[in-house]
Amino acid sequence: MAPLLADGRRFLIGDAGHLSSPIAGEGLNAALMDAADLAWKLAPVLRGRGRPLLLESYAIERRMADQHALTVSDLLHGNVMKLAKASASGLPLTPAQPDAERDLTLQRSRAMLDVSYAGSPLIGERLGEWIDRSDGPALGERYPDRLALAGPRHHLLLFAAAPANLTRFQARWDGLVEVVDARTAGLDAARAGVPEGGAVLIRPDGFIGFRAIPADTAGLDALTAHLATYLIEGGCAPMTAVTA
Repeated sequence: MAPLLADGRRFLIGDAGHLSSPIAGEGLNAALMDAADLAWKLAPVLRGRGRPLLLESYAIERRMADQHALTVSDLLHGNVMKLAKASASGLPLTPAQPDAERDLTLQRSRAMLDVSYAGSPLIGERLGEWIDRSDGPALGERYPDRLALAGPRHHLLLFAAAPANLTRFQARWDGLVEVVDARTAGLDAARAGVPEGGAVLIRPDGFIGFRAIPADTAGLDALTAHLATYLIEGGCAPMTAVTA
């Protein structure tokens, strides 16, 4: 892993930032995800709608994910080398017994579907008093039904009646956040981690970026404060493109 994945206007992606065993292809997967992560963060900045923290989060979040990719790659590489050594020595090879839960966990790790950005500055939550949220995907994990959401914006899924300040929220984040009535859209609240109702922000990359339980005025205000740390309300003049 390179000591720095970003430095000002320069970013490392793929094998320039992390080198893994070629045996299972984790390096290629990580490279594509690096590029996708940088793309959705760079786009608002170039349109004058992103703050410095948005680009700074690239190195923070992708270091988490790429370290995970290296760990999985090292594990698979080690297993293959053990098999090769055993085969060369003439020892009988005994396949491991099938284990559905173990095999599914490994498949998710290889596909990097278990990556979490928990702890990133782009991840936040507001829980009301006496709320104990423990079901469904955790903050910073992929939203299971992300493919049901179209377009490159953030999506705010409301699993409750619209709070009084929703219109003001939509005006402030117009062009950046699309509000979805998740109940009429047929989305499952439990799969969003709010089985009793709430508001969930899905980032453009499909990860859960914020959760408010309940989805009331205070929750939406907390989300606005969170978004304001890395996005710009209303926009401003776009940056001038610079050719390398």
